[in-house]
Amino acid sequence: MRKSFGVHPWFHPLPVLIIGTYGANGKPDMRKFQPIAFEPAHNGYHVPGERVDDV
Repeated sequence: MRKSFGVHPWFHPLPVLIIGTYGANGKPDMRKFQPIAFEPAHNGYHVPGERVDDV
């Protein structure tokens, strides 16, 4: 007997925390925004264009 469990993504969205992206006037400043992401496939952290550190 076969049962279909449907299609599921292999990853789940993770929470994002943005710190220190506001300027002196209290408005968001995207020049200070430095995103970092964890890649579970290769077990490491990345910023745009380069690998930061291994876990």
